[in-house]
Amino acid sequence: MDGGVELSVAADVLVTSTEECAECKRQFLSRYTEYQQLDEQLASNTSDFESLEAEYTEAEGQATQAAVAARLQSLWQARQPDVHRKVEAYRRLHVELRRLKAAVNHYVDGLSPTEAV
Repeated sequence: MDGGVELSVAADVLVTSTEECAECKRQFLSRYTEYQQLDEQLASNTSDFESLEAEYTEAEGQATQAAVAARLQSLWQARQPDVHRKVEAYRRLHVELRRLKAAVNHYVDGLSPTEAV
């Protein structure tokens, strides 16, 4: 379940040969690299905002809080379009990776023990 929405995992990926299985694995690894990079970038972004939130919470006086709030708002306005794009790409990759993994697992589960080796 992702965000409260049930997704069909292997609806559009069907692996019927060893070559297709190898291609799905190659695609998975390629997309997983991108997925990991986006995850790191989004985590870094979150950390930046958490630091500003802590700075705001610890700020003494309304003027200091207002200055931190202004920095926070300015940072969000600057990063918002990029963050939204990255979140959408991250979600899309998450679904694609689940589909590829399910397709490979379905193919491998159907192999006899001698074929799987």
